[in-house]
Amino acid sequence: MKKWSGVLLILSFLLAYWLWPKANIENPIVVSAQVMESTSTMTVSYITAKKDDTHLMEVAVNRKGFYPPSRKENGAEGRNNQVPRELATQNGYQLREATIKLDTEELAYLLSNESSRTFSADFSFDNYSPIKAEGILLLEDEAAEGSIDQEQLHYKFTAPESMTVFTVGHYSSVATVSWSLNSKEVKLPFEMEKGDTLDIHFAGPYQLGSMDELLVEIQTADDTYYTRHLKETVQLPDGYLKQLVNENR
Repeated sequence: MKKWSGVLLILSFLLAYWLWPKANIENPIVVSAQVMESTSTMTVSYITAKKDDTHLMEVAVNRKGFYPPSRKENGAEGRNNQVPRELATQNGYQLREATIKLDTEELAYLLSNESSRTFSADFSFDNYSPIKAEGILLLEDEAAEGSIDQEQLHYKFTAPESMTVFTVGHYSSVATVSWSLNSKEVKLPFEMEKGDTLDIHFAGPYQLGSMDELLVEIQTADDTYYTRHLKETVQLPDGYLKQLVNENR
């Protein structure tokens, strides 16, 4: 009797394992794509199932292709089958990152549109159709330092001239944003005199790349943009990769 009980227990475990929902994903999810002028690199972070060995093959911006380096096979460059960096694994999903080194011409091409700090691209993965997603451009002279207070990222922006602030926003982060002007809460739009300080607070900027940056954008009423980028500091919470996958189904 004990023998049959043991067999039934094993069968029950096997049945439960077979019926238990597995991590699956229809297409990789691009969660971060950034071009860093200071390092001449493009980094792309994406989520896929842990058991899926797919990797980034190409990033096409206006049909111009950018490619991660290939591994060497028998001393020669092989198919673009590089091993991406594994940043995190949660609930059967994996966050991976590919880094593309840009030459002078490629970097100039990507930074040629000075009026915008974002770009649209097609991201191609092995055995998948291209995926459209947005990326951000991080200029060397727009790097800024933030401060951390109770796990919140803060940035102080000082007005270089008198202005009417129309929007305060950010890119490539799930953070929520709030602000105060000269230590007082204000609603958009609001006026700033030269030398006034805008204290911007970001709650929960999760780090989705090895060198992830949060791009801050302040737009004035006359369509002038002030952009800065800050290092993200808050690590991924447990179960966050699964949450992103579910939100993108």
